[in-house]
Amino acid sequence: MDKPLRSLAPHPAGPSQKPETKVPKRENISLACSGCKARKSKCDGAQPCQACSKRGKECVFDETTDKRRRLIMKRKMDSLEDDHDMLLQLVSKLRDSSNSQVIQLLNLIRSNAPLDEIKDYMDNNMHDELEKTPELMDIANIMREGRVQSRRRVLDVRRLSDDPLWDVPAKPWTSLTDDNAFVSHLVSLFFTWFHPYINFIDRDRFIKDMQSGDPENSLYCSPFLVNAILADACAYSDYPEAFAQPEDLTSKGKHFYEEARMLYENEDGKVRLTTIQGLCILFSSSCLYGKDRRGWLYVGQLIYVTQDLLEEHDLGTESIYAPEVVNLTVWGLYNIMAANSLIFHKRIMFRAPKRPFGMHPSPQPSHKDLWTPYPSLVGAIPAHTAHMVKAYSDLSVTTFESSSWFFKGGKNLKNMSFLEMRDAADDLYARLKDWKANINDCMKEETNTTPHGLSLHMYWNNIIMTTYGFVQKKAYQEDLSPEEYQSVKEIRFTAAREVGRLIDVHRSLWGSDRIPAASMQSCSMAENTLLEDLDNPASRKAFIDLCVVSKAAARLWPLGKAMLRALQVAAKELAVTLPSETDALFSDIESNWSPRETKDISSKYPNFAIYLKSKNSNEAELDTFLEKWDALQIDDLGP
Repeated sequence: MDKPLRSLAPHPAGPSQKPETKVPKRENISLACSGCKARKSKCDGAQPCQACSKRGKECVFDETTDKRRRLIMKRKMDSLEDDHDMLLQLVSKLRDSSNSQVIQLLNLIRSNAPLDEIKDYMDNNMHDELEKTPELMDIANIMREGRVQSRRRVLDVRRLSDDPLWDVPAKPWTSLTDDNAFVSHLVSLFFTWFHPYINFIDRDRFIKDMQSGDPENSLYCSPFLVNAILADACAYSDYPEAFAQPEDLTSKGKHFYEEARMLYENEDGKVRLTTIQGLCILFSSSCLYGKDRRGWLYVGQLIYVTQDLLEEHDLGTESIYAPEVVNLTVWGLYNIMAANSLIFHKRIMFRAPKRPFGMHPSPQPSHKDLWTPYPSLVGAIPAHTAHMVKAYSDLSVTTFESSSWFFKGGKNLKNMSFLEMRDAADDLYARLKDWKANINDCMKEETNTTPHGLSLHMYWNNIIMTTYGFVQKKAYQEDLSPEEYQSVKEIRFTAAREVGRLIDVHRSLWGSDRIPAASMQSCSMAENTLLEDLDNPASRKAFIDLCVVSKAAARLWPLGKAMLRALQVAAKELAVTLPSETDALFSDIESNWSPRETKDISSKYPNFAIYLKSKNSNEAELDTFLEKWDALQIDDLGP
C-alpha cells in the first residue's frame, strides 16, 4: 500500500540570498518643467525636479502648457467666453452709444491700446457704474487675467511666424541672452524703425562682422555697440525678454542699456568707430528713457572721441576703417547734434563736416535698397537710403547754421527785438523752402511714404514751429498786441497741422504701434502749438490725430508718456479745454500717473506751450514742470 506523499518544508534562506524586492514603477508625469522640456529629458515631477537641482537651474512648471488638465481647459473656455462677451459689448457700445463716446472709443483703439485698457474704459466711462463690491472686483480681476493670457497666446503665434530680416548670433556679443532668434528680432527692428532716419552705421558691414562671432577681429561690430542697439530696439518689441522687469513698460531695454554702459566703461578710453556709434545710441536711449540730463554727459564724450578718431583717420591713408564708413558716422553724429540742438535749445560746438556724406545717391533705385515694415514681411518698397542721408544732412546744415544763433550765437536773444528775430526767422524759412524745392523727387512728401521719409518732413515743419516759437515768445515779452504777431502764429499753426496730416498718413499705412522716435518729438511740438488754435476745426482734427499716435508712443517710451502727461497738465495751466474726443486717450494717464514716475524723469525737454509764456524758462523743463504740478496735487477738480 502506497504511503501518501509528505509535503516538503520550505528551504531556509541561505546567508547569501536576499528576499525578493519589487522595483517601484515610475509614475507617469503629466507635466514636465520647462527646463526638462527644453533639454528633452525625463522629469520626475518634483518641485524642483532632480535634473534641475543637479544643474543648479531654476525649475519652472507652466501648467498652462498641459492641454490634458481639466482646469486649464476650463480656463481656456472661460477666456474665450470673456473675449466673446467683450466683442458683443464692443459692438453694443458702438451701436448704442452717442457719437462722441464712439469717437473716443475708436481713438483709443487706434492708439493700439491693449484689450484690458479698452475693456476698462468701456466699463468705467460708457455706462452707469455698478457698485464695486469685493465679489465684482474679484470677477473683474479674473477677467483681466484671462485677457492677459489671451494676449500672450496671440504673441506666441506671432513669434512662431516671426522671420527676422537678418540672422545674427547672440553670443559672444551679449551676456544677457543666448537666444539667437530674439537678438535677430531686435537687430531687425533697429534697422527698420530707428536707423533709416538717423543713418550712422554701415549696416551691411555691421551685420557681416556680427555674424562672424569674432569680436577680436571685427572692425564694425563690438559688444558695446550691440548691447546699445538691443537696448534701443526693445521699445519696438512685445517679446517678454524685452522687459527688464515683467510687464513694466518703463523697464523695456534697460537691462541691455546697463550692460552697454558697463561695456563702455570697460573700454578704458580706447577710441574705436563702434565707440562713437554706441555713444550715439546711448544718448538717444537716455533721452527716450526720460534721462537726457545724463545723456548730455555722453555728448561731450562723443565730441572728444570723434575728434580723436578724425585726427587718427586724417593722418594718412593707412586707417583701418573704410573712408566712406567714417564719413557716414561723422555726418550721422552731426545730424543728431543738429536735431537735439533745436529740441533742447542748446548750441553745440560741432561744425558741419568737410567731407562727403558717405553715400552716393544713384539716379535709379537699387533692387537691394528696400525697406520692409518688419515684423510684417509684406509691402517692401524702395528705401532711397543714400538720398535720405543727403537730404537729412543738407537740412541739418541749413538748420544748424541758421538757427544756432538763437541759442547764444551771433546776438544774444535778450538783446534782439521782435522785428530782428522775425526777420531772421523769415530768412531761415526761405532757405527751408529752397531745400524742399530742390530735394530729389524720391524724397518729396507726396512720393516717399516710408516712415523715415514722413519723419523727415515732420522735422522740416518742426524747425518752423520752433524758430517762429522763439519769435512769438519775444512778442509776449515785449507785450505786443496779438495782431502784431498773428502772421507768426499762423505760420506755426500751418506747420503743426501739416505734422498732423503726415502722422495720419503714417498711421493709415504702417499703423501706430511702431513709429520712429523722431516722429514722436515732432508730434509733441505740434500738439503744444495747436493748444492755442483748438477753436479752428482743422487744428482740432489735427490735434486729435496727433494725440492718437502720441498715446501709442506713450506705451513705447517713458518719455512719450511723460510728454503726454505734460501736455494734459499744460492745457490745465493755460485754461484750455481739450477736445472731448481725446478724453479716452488721457483718462488712464490722469488716474494712474504717480509721483514715482515724476521722480524717474530727469529731463530738460521743454514743454513748449509753457516755455512760450514763462518768464523763467527752467520752469518749462519737463521734470521741473511735472514736479511742480505733483506738489500741487492737481486733478480734474483743481488743487
